[in-house]
Amino acid sequence: MHEECIHPRIPNLAILGYADSPAILFTTEMRSKWLAHFLARKFELPPIREMEDDVIKWGKLMRCYARQSYKRSRVSVLLQIYCNDQLCKDMGCNPRRKNWFLAELFAPYGPSDYKNLSRPM
Repeated sequence: MHEECIHPRIPNLAILGYADSPAILFTTEMRSKWLAHFLARKFELPPIREMEDDVIKWGKLMRCYARQSYKRSRVSVLLQIYCNDQLCKDMGCNPRRKNWFLAELFAPYGPSDYKNLSRPM
């Protein structure tokens, strides 16, 4: 699914929520902001083929790196940050949310870093 909200073949249906852990609530909140931008027609979805290729690519990577527990590994912090960066790019916001270079490298990301997503890149 594109950004794990919209199926490539069913673009009129969006699903938000978390499957098994409250650890991904922040990412779910980011996806809801992404969906609001999409519904406001601030960006368009990529072509169906590109979305399907992305699903296949991510499935292979998750199976390769996480082995047997690939479905549960989606709650990892690094994957959440990467997903949030992709959501920001789709919404036209700068994915680098920290105000300082060293903070960007070493400080953890949290909800306050994404509170003002209306700024363009």
